[in-house]
Amino acid sequence: MKELNLEIVKEFDFNAEDIVEFAGEFLPDTENNGEFDEFMHGVVDNIAADMDAEVDMTDAFYDTYPTKEVEEFMAEDKTLEQAIVAYLESKIEYIKEYA
Repeated sequence: MKELNLEIVKEFDFNAEDIVEFAGEFLPDTENNGEFDEFMHGVVDNIAADMDAEVDMTDAFYDTYPTKEVEEFMAEDKTLEQAIVAYLESKIEYIKEYA
């Protein structure tokens, strides 16, 4: 596993073991059963709640879903774990900007 930069996500008590656990839930989009998407939506909703943000993350990203976004980050030469961190960071930045 490549080095994970957890600076932003550690503010929300995520560590490398959590990211590895999230990666264990991931299936490629061709095998997507929706469980990873639901799980990650819940994680992001919890982050928004921790930030006291009133933003509906499902409505904000109605045209995409976590599996697709993680795969897009992986296409940028990131490992699965790095892609999950990047996904979480992108949602945290969105919440900070729009909440």
